Amino acid sequence: MRRFFIILALSLLPLAGSAADPVLRSFTARADTSLVSFSYSFQVPGQVTMKGSGIARVQGDSFFLSGNGIEVWCDGSERWTIDRQGREAVVEAVGQGGDFATDPALLVASVEEVFREVSSGKMLFGGKTCHGIVLAPKADAGSVSGLKLYFSGERLCGLEVTVQDGTKTEFVISGISFSDRAAASAFKFDSASLDDSWVVTDFR
Repeated sequence: MRRFFIILALSLLPLAGSAADPVLRSFTARADTSLVSFSYSFQVPGQVTMKGSGIARVQGDSFFLSGNGIEVWCDGSERWTIDRQGREAVVEAVGQGGDFATDPALLVASVEEVFREVSSGKMLFGGKTCHGIVLAPKADAGSVSGLKLYFSGERLCGLEVTVQDGTKTEFVISGISFSDRAAASAFKFDSASLDDSWVVTDFR
């Protein structure tokens, strides 16, 4: 489940600075200089449909996600995944492993080389007509094989992430806002807040 939360964050800043589509270009220009905050819900169809919801704040290669009892903190150099109910934490160095599905900083840094815009125009999302943009990898993107973004006017309202096994995760975005950038420390997890009752797995 953690992978889908992280895919959500990395999917918000595609083609920054080089987007041909004017709606996407306008969105990424704002996102590039702002703190982007939003709520989301998602579902993964299958034999057992997985659903979830949460909130997110994304700022460049830093982000905070909270949903389904899990928090993910990333300050661009370290990523902490926190399960407060289970009192478990996992810490990883950003950039290890090389999979864009689990490393948003790696993708954001390389997205212009990795993804290309395939098409754009009127598309249905959630039963409504939106402006849709289809993106595809032009280089190895790990397990991510495709992205679709949906806009209502200039407001991002949804996206769909496809991974190589064909699984599609659909996200509904609401309450998206742009504000002044926060201090980098806002995305750094306070590891000193964990006492001896926590199990911390360190992969750095």
